Amino acid sequence: TVLVNNTEATFQAVSRLIEKGHRRVAILTGPRSVFSARERLMGYVSALSDHGILYDDSLVISATNEFATGYRGFNQLMQLPDPPTAIFATNYDITMGLVTAAREHGVKIGEDMDFFGFDCVEVCSMLRPPLPVVHQPESLIGATAAQYLIDRLNGYSGEARLTRLGCKLIPE
Repeated sequence: TVLVNNTEATFQAVSRLIEKGHRRVAILTGPRSVFSARERLMGYVSALSDHGILYDDSLVISATNEFATGYRGFNQLMQLPDPPTAIFATNYDITMGLVTAAREHGVKIGEDMDFFGFDCVEVCSMLRPPLPVVHQPESLIGATAAQYLIDRLNGYSGEARLTRLGCKLIPE
């Protein structure tokens, strides 16, 4: 199995938001039944804890990994008596929904509110200002998984392998 280090990548992204001065950082994530969503939520909670910020369940929205989660999640968060000043979205579709809703509400990303996305480097780099994102090494994930398959086809019968690859924050 080839995975990325979801927990560490999320920890780094949320820490970056906190280090910019944000104390109310929300997360829009996939269903808690999905392994990667649980890992990303753990990274979020760890970042808050390491920076002395209390966990606030109203700042956590967990739903399907789709555009609507980001779109509705933004609207839900803006209805809070004390809305977040930054939002971390944990996948491409959620990030796109978040950005769309924010723009419809006239929010100036990077000025009025900070966002951090996941997996949409090309699109987010075209936004003005560019939206910071967690970048997964897709090519390396595929190449490593393919090599493991080739090894199996060539007779590898050892223990199942689990490889966790690091992600990169863009911009670094």
